[in-house]
Amino acid sequence: MFARVVDVSRMTEDEKQDCAREVLVPLTVYLLSRNPKTLPAVFDKLQRRTLRFFLDWIAAEPDAFTREAAKQLFDASVVYCDPSLFVTTVVPRLEATKLSVSAVQAIVDELQERRVAKRFVYPKGYKACKLSEVATVLQERLKRLANAQFQRSAGSALVPPAARSKRKLSTDHTDQVDCVTPQKRRLVVINDPDYQDILDLPY
Repeated sequence: MFARVVDVSRMTEDEKQDCAREVLVPLTVYLLSRNPKTLPAVFDKLQRRTLRFFLDWIAAEPDAFTREAAKQLFDASVVYCDPSLFVTTVVPRLEATKLSVSAVQAIVDELQERRVAKRFVYPKGYKACKLSEVATVLQERLKRLANAQFQRSAGSALVPPAARSKRKLSTDHTDQVDCVTPQKRRLVVINDPDYQDILDLPY
């Protein structure tokens, strides 16, 4: 029966992705919730195909990737608390995929929650990247994406200096962006928790 489920040779790419989301991921998660001795012989093939098609869907629809989808991704790739497959198979695909801010945030939040809850156990002889390193890389990526998104949204409508808030800003929250506009102006992004602005200054 499982061999027939794994056979997706007659499906289109879109159908494979839909099958992964609606059938294969729930099936994989269900099987991993059972005793490992009951796993079918074809499970490894099933799991890897499931992850491949699910990651294809993430790449095709990054804006549709939610926290629930992030949970499914971890549930389907972490084998009895062992993160090896997630780190060696899922993480490289995520690094090569153009993700939205919300998608990366969902992955970061789910990873951090599971780390705090100690839901990962490194097997003996584990040599892959540690999850703390994965978390750091993802957080740096999230920061870059968020800054880029903010610059795109605010850079097109700079506020005249006279109309800006007179509030004194700490330099700890000021990032200078090496970006020279055609008018030879310098853009400075203010990253303060309670205040955000882009300053248009002479270069």
